[in-house]
Amino acid sequence: METKANYVLVGAFTLAGLVGILLFTLWFARIELDRQFATYEIEFDSVSGLGRASEVRFGGLLVGQVTDLALAPDQSGAIRVVVQVQADTPVRRDSVARIEALGVTGVSYVAIEAGSFDAPLLSADPGEAPPRIIAGPSMLQSLTRGAPELMDEALSVMQRLDDLLGEANRDRVARILDNTESASAALAETLDDLSGTAEAITGVTDEARRFNDAWEALAGRLVALSDRAETTMTRIEALADAAGTTLDSGSDTLQAVGDLVDEADRYMAEEASAASEALRLMLEDLRAEIGLLGPEARRMIDSLATAGDVARTRLDEAAGLMEGTAGALARIGPAVEAAERAAVAIEGVADREIAALSRSARELIARTGRLVDEELAPMLSELRGTGQAMGDLVAALGPDIASTAESASRLARSAESLVAGAADGLAAAEGAMRSLDTAMQRGEAAFASADRTFTETARIAEEEIAPLVADVRSAASGLEAAIGTVSAELPRIGEDLRVASRAAALAFETFAATVARSGAALDGFTAEALPGYARLAQEARALVGNIDRMVGRMDRDPARFLLDDRAPAFRR
Repeated sequence: METKANYVLVGAFTLAGLVGILLFTLWFARIELDRQFATYEIEFDSVSGLGRASEVRFGGLLVGQVTDLALAPDQSGAIRVVVQVQADTPVRRDSVARIEALGVTGVSYVAIEAGSFDAPLLSADPGEAPPRIIAGPSMLQSLTRGAPELMDEALSVMQRLDDLLGEANRDRVARILDNTESASAALAETLDDLSGTAEAITGVTDEARRFNDAWEALAGRLVALSDRAETTMTRIEALADAAGTTLDSGSDTLQAVGDLVDEADRYMAEEASAASEALRLMLEDLRAEIGLLGPEARRMIDSLATAGDVARTRLDEAAGLMEGTAGALARIGPAVEAAERAAVAIEGVADREIAALSRSARELIARTGRLVDEELAPMLSELRGTGQAMGDLVAALGPDIASTAESASRLARSAESLVAGAADGLAAAEGAMRSLDTAMQRGEAAFASADRTFTETARIAEEEIAPLVADVRSAASGLEAAIGTVSAELPRIGEDLRVASRAAALAFETFAATVARSGAALDGFTAEALPGYARLAQEARALVGNIDRMVGRMDRDPARFLLDDRAPAFRR
């Protein structure tokens, strides 16, 4: 056993160890002896979890610690917290201090916000109380304070959602869906009807196109017909001019015949009367001498009277024929108008009939000329000869009674021949008028044919196009009815959808406002509290492991763990 120990060495070693431990502690605690600090006061309503030496962070950076906690001297119930931060920390007048939790461990610390850049720094004059930083609610306090309102808003939203999804609204939604389904079915049927209508309209369009083509062809034919009608009318006008010229010539001829008849009447009225008076005087003087020839003279006079009556009758017939000719000429105007509307048929008829009429008129004029040349001229010559013979008879007073009677007989025969020629001329004129009437009848037949053509065209338009237009009209009516049904349902559907959308929009607006009010607190909680809780769980697991190991050591050797019976060893 050592009886003499080196206490100086042991003491020096002990002092060196203590100094090393002190330096290690200073290094480990990062204590800076030359650092300057600034002291501030903060008054909180609650400092749960906060204690002396708790951290003070400025914008998340560790800048100091809590040095004191005590009740406010004004007996307001607030807690005065004294913090000590680095002197160069830019604490401003609008900076706000809050109590926050660090990680998942829940260790509380004081967080100071920087404030606005243009605000002055917070400082105090020497000898005065430390400046006071404005205290703000912590995240947990914000959550706890806003939790009742948040729960009330959530309950209100849930109540509104429950009202929105109630029986009445469910029935409305069901009706809306049923109406939408029926509207979709009606719309599908309408689209099918529209497809059929489109096909029908396509067929109608094709029929209309074919009808248009046929109508264009008919229009072309009508144009050609109009051109031919114009040509025909030109020719008819030329023929009418020729016919007018012919009729003028016939009028001149008839005028000459009338003059000749007037001359004959004058002769019969004047010279024949004078001759009859002379004969009467001569007969009175010579009655006895011509007593034997009296019956023959009576027969001759009767023959002359009969010839005069026949001539007067023929002249009356000629006057009636002239009136018929004037009426026929008056009917030519309407006939020409009818010929304009039936130009195609009249063209051929006019070529044939008017040519025949012209030939008949020429024949009439030729026959009238021949009548004048062959009959009237000899008759006038014979009349002159008769007058001369009667003069000779008066001069002879008797010897030439037989020749006078023979001359009278020849005069009667000449008059009968003249009347017969006039009758033939009038018959020829009647034939020409009948030919003209036939031409007019054919023109009227052509116009009737044109009327039948237009009537058939109108019938086709009424029987073919009218049903087609009726089908299009009925299809359009069906389409209008379907669209009316859909449009009648759409307001109710739109109203139900608007009510539902307004209720949903109100609910979502309320929910969005609630989320907006609690968004900052939730963001802070998820950004800082949740990571702290994760670290707290890790540290708790490490602490539990350390405690487990410590308990194991205590179980194995409690006396050694508690008393540490190791004896010091001393050098001798």
